[in-house]
Amino acid sequence: MAIDFPHSVYLPSYEAFARPITITPVASQPGVAAYAARGIFDTQKTVVEALDGALYSDSKTILDILAPEFAVLPRQGDLLSIPLHADVRGGEFVVSDLSVEGNAGGEVTLRLRRITQSKFVGGALVLGAPTFGRPALWASP
Repeated sequence: MAIDFPHSVYLPSYEAFARPITITPVASQPGVAAYAARGIFDTQKTVVEALDGALYSDSKTILDILAPEFAVLPRQGDLLSIPLHADVRGGEFVVSDLSVEGNAGGEVTLRLRRITQSKFVGGALVLGAPTFGRPALWASP
């Protein structure tokens, strides 16, 4: 007997843990207006210790969605807005990759990249002088 994973297994999890999102389908459906959806949002952290004892840390932000809830699945380049929900931060993201591996079908994992404010002002990068490189006048002996 086959198990209907999207409805029998995933749907109860989505009812409990999914949060509202807004998808702007700039890549999957150009010209279509943004629409509301839901997904399970998570950030997974990784820390690796190098041979010299130094630590390298990184994080991967993902959003799991139920494929049956979408007429057209989001794809790389689509924009996502995830609002504050149940005291958990969200943010503005772009889909950088998607995968259907690692589940029994019906669920799609979107890998997200956070959209941040640019450091550019008026078309140029604004840099302050580094504190270690400030010029000093030396008196000659």
